Amino acid sequence: MDATGGEVVSAILENLERDRLALYATWLRKLKRNVLVERYASILDGMYAGEALIEVSAPVRYQDGREGFVETAISVMNME
Repeated sequence: MDATGGEVVSAILENLERDRLALYATWLRKLKRNVLVERYASILDGMYAGEALIEVSAPVRYQDGREGFVETAISVMNME
């Protein structure tokens, strides 16, 4: 990853539930960068590598207690 310019060149829309926001933000609502970098490393690497489509897998826990994985492809849109 190389984020030297300080400008947004690509973006991904991500839905975050309000109760889960505490995992990503401090009490001042600033993003916890180390948590984001660890969790979204493959996505960030793909964005900076210029990939148009990134395959991701995420763990899920269902209401009945079962656990599994959701796999999907994320489209990266170039903002330039």
